[in-house]
Amino acid sequence: MTPYVERFADDLLQVLRRNEARSVPRRGVEPSATLVTDASLQGWGAVLFMDAGPVLIAGARWPETPGMIMQAEARAVRLGLLAFRTHIPRRLRILIDNTSVLGAVRRGISKSGALAVELQEVDHVLREGGVEAEYRYIRSENNVADWPSRALDVPRAALAKGYHLRRGDRDPWDPPKDP
Repeated sequence: MTPYVERFADDLLQVLRRNEARSVPRRGVEPSATLVTDASLQGWGAVLFMDAGPVLIAGARWPETPGMIMQAEARAVRLGLLAFRTHIPRRLRILIDNTSVLGAVRRGISKSGALAVELQEVDHVLREGGVEAEYRYIRSENNVADWPSRALDVPRAALAKGYHLRRGDRDPWDPPKDP
């Protein structure tokens, strides 16, 4: 046996002996729900589209307005997760219309301390619920959570678009594909 194979086998044996829980991402498994969130200076809003089941809507005014819109957008994700925690499946797609928040989520770091704290809270809620989240971009004009964030009723026509919103819009962080 080569030294590389021996080291690999020894490392594998050590992992098995420790018997620690491991999180292995599953590829190809589609999320069974989509959470669309938004924040405004008035408040936050969240709409949960289940693949099979009702459309759930939540939102409220801010008790104290967050200092930055990025912070408010991340807080809206956390509040949406908490509002629907009994309905959220193990795999969830989250649509965000703020590219700064989306970029921070994907990089795993933010230069803004306030945003970093909010994203840590989002991560804590996800881990606590055993939820595996996938984040995607949605254009502001397509974001149905904009209405509840401004304390307005969501029009039925906007909710009807829910199925098509599942995949989000073209992601500004992904380069366009050549034809």
